[in-house]
Amino acid sequence: MSRLFLMSGPSGSGKTTFAKGFAKENGLLYLCPDDFYGLFHGDDRIHEDEFDVWLSLWRAIHLAEVHGRDCIVDTNSPTRVDRDQFLNWFGDFTEHHMIYVDAPAQICLNNNASRRRVIPDDEMYRILSRMERPQIYEDSRWDTVTVLINDGNAGYTFNTLRGYMRDVRRYVSV
Repeated sequence: MSRLFLMSGPSGSGKTTFAKGFAKENGLLYLCPDDFYGLFHGDDRIHEDEFDVWLSLWRAIHLAEVHGRDCIVDTNSPTRVDRDQFLNWFGDFTEHHMIYVDAPAQICLNNNASRRRVIPDDEMYRILSRMERPQIYEDSRWDTVTVLINDGNAGYTFNTLRGYMRDVRRYVSV
């Protein structure tokens, strides 16, 4: 039995902070394209060699799938089509769970400005404009879809569109 968790949401939403803690607490392999940029260039702030980075990420996810290893993939995946690609490519995982982090644009922009790899504002606005919040019928191929809402004050609150994820409920203090 192996599970694929896909983290989705805009940059600066708190997605990576949640994903790393969730992975550690639940014994999941944590995979993020930024880590592969770091491997290729020695610095995750250098975003070149897109094809090689994404191919390496794809191979790492595939190896987890083949070896029955639970993993969490931390990436924007802004649209339903982007997220569905993970279901199409990695259908041999026993379970597929999407965790979407929703945060107001201002929180994302503020968080982005204070991190090590700052994304330019014009790129942040492009990312924010492309984000599609999950919908229960459009995303029904996922075993569960959990939306974490980061309001910037009390941490995350959540709702589950489909199914129930005890692991997320335990990790998120509401």
